[in-house]
Amino acid sequence: PQWLSASGLGCDSAAGKLVLASADGIFVMLRSGASRVALQDVCGDTDVLAADFGQDDRLWVACADALRMVPWPVVPHARSASTQSFPLGGLSDLRSFSLDVWARSEDEDVDKFPQGVALNEDRLTVLNPHNTSGFTLAGTLAAPAGQSWSAVSLRDDLVVVLESSGSVFVNNASSGGWRGPAKLPEGRTWTGLCALNG
Repeated sequence: PQWLSASGLGCDSAAGKLVLASADGIFVMLRSGASRVALQDVCGDTDVLAADFGQDDRLWVACADALRMVPWPVVPHARSASTQSFPLGGLSDLRSFSLDVWARSEDEDVDKFPQGVALNEDRLTVLNPHNTSGFTLAGTLAAPAGQSWSAVSLRDDLVVVLESSGSVFVNNASSGGWRGPAKLPEGRTWTGLCALNG
């Protein structure tokens, strides 16, 4: 659509759905090409900062004033959708976030795996789900110093981070180790990442 100037992206684990975020709204595309949904009014009068799919196929949108859960699927070609809103609480400069789509079983050590990661003021902030507030801040990841982060993506225990110059770093949340940088091809503007399974 003409109104879309993508500032970030998110996806489900199988890349069956892709969500593009722009200041004006979000645009969801299905891999099959069968459906596209544009939601321009999801954040009301505030800007859309980022969007991603989380557990149970929930679509989460970070607005300038709150984190909103948008029911999915929505009616194709809808301009808006009813949302559940949660305060951003401590994420004053949110630029990107990514949620893990897999629910952890009760016998797994959930503290070992981040459920979400947000890029906030050049810090990688770990998010944990919370029943009444959406997500709570659980700490920060120790990251390579001197980087200007622009996007983050999370799958299982891997945190993939894009640096503004087009370099990618990967953190293994289980071990705390970092790999990178790996340089993406030049001549393009990289605005987001989608970490896939496999």
